Amino acid sequence: LRLTLEPGNAGRELLSVAGPNRDFRLVLLLDAQGSPLAVLDLPGAPDVNLPSGIKALSAGEPHRLDLSLIPSPKTLTALWFLDGEQTSAVSLKAEPGGLAEEGQTLIGGENGFSGRIHELGVYYRDDRNRPTPDPGIYRFMMERKHGRRLVLAEGFEGLYPPEGFTAEPAS
Repeated sequence: LRLTLEPGNAGRELLSVAGPNRDFRLVLLLDAQGSPLAVLDLPGAPDVNLPSGIKALSAGEPHRLDLSLIPSPKTLTALWFLDGEQTSAVSLKAEPGGLAEEGQTLIGGENGFSGRIHELGVYYRDDRNRPTPDPGIYRFMMERKHGRRLVLAEGFEGLYPPEGFTAEPAS
């Protein structure tokens, strides 16, 4: 999620995702201090807060805010990133289960925020149950660090580059 906030958004929702009968709900919001927070609501369990470790977001400045939820057989791990840098990792016990294929995503959540969303991306597991990557987080930080010297390969599978791949030293 790439966004620019206006002043006065503490306590406001950025995005909510819910199952068809609200049997599952994930809300991304700004807490009372303006820090990003995710709240996970699963059936038969109390709400779980997934803190971001991010201080209040500055109004008027663009931010890239990423949350990755990584399920495993006995846990769910939430990884937060701000502008490409990891800020938090939270793991909690979770029983395996599936999510309904239907539901709703509400941009701005139920009480909305003032600002602009520049980009919204949702990544999931592919048909071979592999997580789909978001190389944009890595690329953003490495371009900032290395500039034009960065060579980022996306999509190479196996030990060798694809046929026809060539590279030359910079002159």
